[in-house]
Amino acid sequence: MMETLDTRIRAMLSGSHFVLIGAGQLGEMAISLWPSAISLPSVILDSNRTGQCRGIDIIKLQEYRAVPAPVFLLSAFKLRPQEVTDIFARLGQDVILTVYDFFEQHCPNKFSNGWRCLSPNSDKWSRLDSARECFADERSLGVLDASIDWRYRRKLAMDFECEPESTKYDLRRYPVKLGAYDAVFDCGAYDLSLAGYLSAAGLRTKLYVAFEPDDISFERCMAALDSLAPLTPEMVLVEKIALFEDDANHIFLEGGLLSSRLAPKSSKELPGSKKSIRTMTLDGYIQKFHPACKGRILLKLHVEGAEFSVLRGAETLIRAAKPDIFVNLSHDETSLLEIPPFLRAIGGYKIYLAGHSLFGEGLTLFATQFSKEVSDE
Repeated sequence: MMETLDTRIRAMLSGSHFVLIGAGQLGEMAISLWPSAISLPSVILDSNRTGQCRGIDIIKLQEYRAVPAPVFLLSAFKLRPQEVTDIFARLGQDVILTVYDFFEQHCPNKFSNGWRCLSPNSDKWSRLDSARECFADERSLGVLDASIDWRYRRKLAMDFECEPESTKYDLRRYPVKLGAYDAVFDCGAYDLSLAGYLSAAGLRTKLYVAFEPDDISFERCMAALDSLAPLTPEMVLVEKIALFEDDANHIFLEGGLLSSRLAPKSSKELPGSKKSIRTMTLDGYIQKFHPACKGRILLKLHVEGAEFSVLRGAETLIRAAKPDIFVNLSHDETSLLEIPPFLRAIGGYKIYLAGHSLFGEGLTLFATQFSKEVSDE
């Protein structure tokens, strides 16, 4: 059954007439990433917005009719599951498809968030069970199960509720002592938005290092340096460095978008803007530039599919300092299957999971030491 469904999904995504549902930030990003060999969506449907989105007309969702029907791709992931089901039922498409499904099929080297595995074998289920055993509370397990339902069963969990984006890196949600860090390493800084979450929780840090290899996003970070002031850092560094598990030459796909990333080594065709870049491990960076770094450390990783590689390149730091860790698990199957057991094997961590989007997207893991005390603040 699942193989048949996967075949049908691939056939639908091989068409030539698409319509997006959702004209927000995700819809705009989808148009920016759209493969040049495929016609752009004819229109974008939205319940609230009208006008145009990057030159494409926006039509009221409630008013749209087309014969023959196009293939509809959802580009709004903050809806309730029942809303999504109702929208596709009204449009007459019995398979829910997203723009991430589209990109996974047509340009997976550039954007891989739509990964799915609809024919998992017994070994895969065993590995999922092992990952599931790593999490510390029922809320985390509910988020993980909803992701598994979509990624492996193509089932939208009807009781899943997206958590507000404002809680993404909110340390007040977890059993940690608030106050001060000796160092914060913001890997995949994009726009320094992590600083806003930390300052909202009243946190401070002595050292703040942001890593952002994308040229446009690097400049965006430089323009946002004032956002770090509430953290009262003694030293701030914005490094145009791509972290990985080795010191080697790689191709980096850039453009200032959230999808900017290191290209897989196996990639043959790499559309769009790209450059050659020398990667470093976080352990190597700290040894070279901050050898005295110690104490209480926060590590955040949102690096578009390179999360596990960056963690492996920071294993010395993790074992020695047991930093608090935020890491995104959405971009690839390896992150979901390997990162929770990796942290559990190191030992001493409690591991949590939050979900800020539908379809197994927006998964944020947080790991903190067993010995951390909850702040009374």
